[in-house]
Amino acid sequence: MIKNSLYLFLISIVLFTSCNQAPTADQDTQTETDLRIISLSGFLTETLFSMGYGDNIIGTDITSTYPSALDSIPKLGHARQLNAEAILSMKPDIIFVESEQVAQATALEQIRAANLTIVEVPTSYTLDNSVKAAKVIAESLETDETIIQELASTIESDSLELTSMLEGLEERPSVLFIYGRGLG
Repeated sequence: MIKNSLYLFLISIVLFTSCNQAPTADQDTQTETDLRIISLSGFLTETLFSMGYGDNIIGTDITSTYPSALDSIPKLGHARQLNAEAILSMKPDIIFVESEQVAQATALEQIRAANLTIVEVPTSYTLDNSVKAAKVIAESLETDETIIQELASTIESDSLELTSMLEGLEERPSVLFIYGRGLG
């Protein structure tokens, strides 16, 4: 009887300890391919795509219209008119938003209260803006540094090409951009 009890006790210990093992590197609880990203800026969405995270984006704001792969991804409204419950129901791992938009996005307070990660990305109106944004994004995601270097190299070469093109023109082009919103 004691021998049987001891035998059952040892089997119980083995079973109990084998069920409580920590995951190994091969059994990671979340991988980069499982990462669920929401982007609340067209600019940040394009940057995430250029960094290779396009397949991880599960929702965007209405300003995210490029690339065409976004056509099948749910739109969550504009930063000023977000629905916190809709965002929370998507179960994102991380949300990217431009720092300038945070004050307008009152729903972000609710989302923060749910302990979701919100990354505020500072932006500026300069050619190297996407490189700066990519570096901030890379701090939050496991991103290979060569991706940032390639992006910086592309922007530098495009800038040099543009400068070269403009040098050959007698008249510099003028640009007018009008953003008309609403019925007025």
